[in-house]
Amino acid sequence: EMEAPLLLYGPYFSPDNDWIGDFSFVPQGAGYVLPSPEDSYKFYSAVMDFGINATSTTANNTGMIGYEVDFMSCLSGTPEFRTRIGAEQQWLDGMNKAAEERGL
Repeated sequence: EMEAPLLLYGPYFSPDNDWIGDFSFVPQGAGYVLPSPEDSYKFYSAVMDFGINATSTTANNTGMIGYEVDFMSCLSGTPEFRTRIGAEQQWLDGMNKAAEERGL
C-alpha cells in the first residue's frame, strides 16, 4: 500500500504508447508525440484518472496530487503548434481543464 502521494510527470510520450489506438497524436514521424489539440482534454482526463485510480488507497484523488508537464519547448518544436493558429492554446486548455476538474 502506498503512503506517499505521487506527482506524475509526462512531458511527451513514445510514438508507440499504450493509448495510440484511443487518441490522436502529433507530430507524425517524430521520436516523441503529444496528444492532438482535439484530443488533449480526453487524453489528459484518461491519464489523470489512471493516476488517481492507480494510486488512491482511500478517498478519490488522495494518491495523485499533481501532474507536471515539462520541456514546453516540445510545443514550439511540434509543427502542428507552429502551423495551426490556436492549436497550442487548445492543447494547453485541454490539459488545464482535465486537471482543474480533478482538483489537481
